[in-house]
Amino acid sequence: DEGAVGPELSPSALTSFAERHGLDLRASAAYGASAADAILLSHVGHPCALDPAAALARVARSFGWPIGRGVLAPAEARP
Repeated sequence: DEGAVGPELSPSALTSFAERHGLDLRASAAYGASAADAILLSHVGHPCALDPAAALARVARSFGWPIGRGVLAPAEARP
C-alpha cells in the first residue's frame, strides 16, 4: 500500500509521493476536517477545510484557507 495520506503523514512523505506519481501539489486541491489534515492542506495550492474541528479551523483562518460549513453529513461532521 502506497497511500500518502494518513495520521502519520509527513511533509517529506507527501512530497515523495507526489514526485513519484508526477503530481503538482501547487496545482492540486485537497480538503480536510481534522487537525491531522493540516499537513496535506498546507502543501496543496487549493486547500479547503470542511466542517473543521476547532484546531483545523484556527489553522485555516490563520492561512486564509476557505472554510466550508454544513458540508459533511451529520455523522461525518467534526465538533
